[in-house]
Amino acid sequence: MLLYDAIPPPPKGSGFPCWFIMKIIIREIFGKGNNNNMAKFKINNISLTKRDLDVMTILWGSEEPETASMIVRDNPNLTMNTVQAVLRKLLKGNFIKVADIVYSGTVLTRSYKPMVSQEDFWLQKIISDYQEIQQKVSKAAIVDALLGIDKNTESIAEDIVQIKEVLDKYAGK
Repeated sequence: MLLYDAIPPPPKGSGFPCWFIMKIIIREIFGKGNNNNMAKFKINNISLTKRDLDVMTILWGSEEPETASMIVRDNPNLTMNTVQAVLRKLLKGNFIKVADIVYSGTVLTRSYKPMVSQEDFWLQKIISDYQEIQQKVSKAAIVDALLGIDKNTESIAEDIVQIKEVLDKYAGK
């Protein structure tokens, strides 16, 4: 386990997940470590549209692989043509893989599952975005801004304790 993984998530319903952003900042300050999922996944060369994210969100939320028709059923705002085009793009970008060939009624169809977790995706996205602005905005300013948007003082206090624990572990190296 990497040290930035030691920051536990806050209790459910405690507002904006500052702990998630803090993990990213701490990771950037003290190094990326060796995370095999992250090594396989890079988003620098590809951006996902709202529709792409809609499909990924459905796949991330499903415990079982989903077919295109199941994805359309789960989000009626998506058409079959859109879903199939998005699935092709996501396959090409290695965001998803074909999990199995299954029957959908009497027709054989592919089922898909994500190759990257939702957390890994957003971590990479935030890191990629941060790398573009790191010369303009300090890490301290980002931490201050993130803590400033959370109005729950109890949640902020918990975030600060968790951040201090992680920083103390790095300082002890």
